[in-house]
Amino acid sequence: MASLIQALNDEDPSIRLIAACAISHLGPKAAAAAPVLASGLREKESEWREVCAIALGSIGPAARDAVPLLRQAHNDGNAKVRNAATAALARIDPGAACRDGVSPKLVELLNAKLQANGHP
Repeated sequence: MASLIQALNDEDPSIRLIAACAISHLGPKAAAAAPVLASGLREKESEWREVCAIALGSIGPAARDAVPLLRQAHNDGNAKVRNAATAALARIDPGAACRDGVSPKLVELLNAKLQANGHP
């Protein structure tokens, strides 16, 4: 896990993306990466923000400290980032997602779709 977390800070964007994608498949086991992924939500590159949100969502409730940044990303100017943040909120804290105007049914559907696609 330490190597993946280190790779999240690599200068090469491709290495960072690969590490974040790998982390997203580890689910809650990757909780130690949550702070680095949460900081990625502040980055300029929209693809990086999107991947960080996806990885945080896969970590689930163990990434609860990222909820404030995900709530901000829920209003991002990029639709893919908004969607990823909404899905992450639904997985991490469904109550927060609903307070932000996401319907409970949508939270349920997002979680079901992610699980059907092999995300923990």
